[in-house]
Amino acid sequence: MKFDATTFSFLNEQDFAPGYANVSQQDLQNQIMQSMALGLDPEQLPEIAVIEAFDSIINGVGPAIIGEFDGDNVLAVKADSNGMVEAVYGPAIFKTEDDGLVLKCGQNLYSFSHKATEGVCGSLTGDIEVIEKEGKGEDGQDENYLSVSFDIYLAAPIDETIEVPLILDAGSKVSKGKFKQDLKAGKIAQYLKPVPSGGNWVSMNDLDIGEYSLVKLEENTPHAEYGRSWTMTLEGSAMFAARVSNFSKS
Repeated sequence: MKFDATTFSFLNEQDFAPGYANVSQQDLQNQIMQSMALGLDPEQLPEIAVIEAFDSIINGVGPAIIGEFDGDNVLAVKADSNGMVEAVYGPAIFKTEDDGLVLKCGQNLYSFSHKATEGVCGSLTGDIEVIEKEGKGEDGQDENYLSVSFDIYLAAPIDETIEVPLILDAGSKVSKGKFKQDLKAGKIAQYLKPVPSGGNWVSMNDLDIGEYSLVKLEENTPHAEYGRSWTMTLEGSAMFAARVSNFSKS
């Protein structure tokens, strides 16, 4: 199971403004109560299993929390112009400034470590799987890429393996063999994206008119339909995604 827009499709029952938004632990519990109020057999309500599995992951990684837990921001979503959820940002693994590894979920960070192919985060353990897939490069040509995940088996509340992705930097061109070699050597941080400094998602339209200091600008992997886009971090603010044709220096 992946915590993505498909498994969290029930979030479309909520009202989201276009752009990015946060989902709290209470929001998810309210969803369970609303579903249970329908009087249906729980097996007919897949959202309950998804939320319970998500809670199991949050509780399992809990002992590895860095700082204070923020229950108001455990998940981030992106809604399209009609308010429909088109992307869900669940738990994922990034690198830190000192090349350590962390699992990020919403606004919360958790220490993550591994010994060869076995990953550990809090009380959860699992295998790090490396798969080579076929895709399209920036020039539209066929191009293989790596998909890496921390796979956690949950016997309860569902008999399912949860896939937590390791977010590779788009510029990291590495073969499957080389990555697995460095995985065993504990040197995979070089291939991962830095942990995003934001997490409190808001729309750029909600910013007050004024001047803002740009802290970081990073180009995202080009989208097949929408083309190039950038993620920028503003000083003292959250992260924003911008889809523009180009940037020029002034």
